[in-house]
Amino acid sequence: HGTCGKNLTWVLTKDGVLTISGTGEMYRSGLNNAPWSAYKEQIVSVFVKTGATNIGMYAFCNLSALTDVTIPESVTGIDYGAFQNCTSLTTVSLPASISNIGAYSFNDCSALTDVVLLEGVTNIANNAFDGCTELTNITIPNSVTRIGADAFQGCISLTSVSLPANITSIASDVFGGCKKL
Repeated sequence: HGTCGKNLTWVLTKDGVLTISGTGEMYRSGLNNAPWSAYKEQIVSVFVKTGATNIGMYAFCNLSALTDVTIPESVTGIDYGAFQNCTSLTTVSLPASISNIGAYSFNDCSALTDVVLLEGVTNIANNAFDGCTELTNITIPNSVTRIGADAFQGCISLTSVSLPANITSIASDVFGGCKKL
């Protein structure tokens, strides 16, 4: 247990549930130095309680046992590399309150098969889902106006994508290597 933001605390239970409580922004972490990094092999579930406003940079990266994430409506953004290399994470459902999916946020989540983004997301940043080799389904809502470079590069299991009419910017190589698309 400890702090992970000015007004946020964390606790890890023996059954592998990491709970974030309080209000405000999560601290930005460096690669492999989130407050719970010493326990990263034990974390199977992350539960962020209402009050947190973002998922911090590299917050949950390299949690190889993580299978389940709960994110509340109070969260408006997912920062750089937040879930990068969470190789057991299979599905992600993000609340409508999130407008920005940060760069590399789900990069190399190699077990991720299904992602649901709700109306409200406006930006899918560079490499957001790069290397999600098992991703077969992605719902891109009409609110998305920008998809960054390499956002879905290497998603070799992706077979179809519907792009919303409101997109104003699609960067280079967004679907590079998506051989089944």
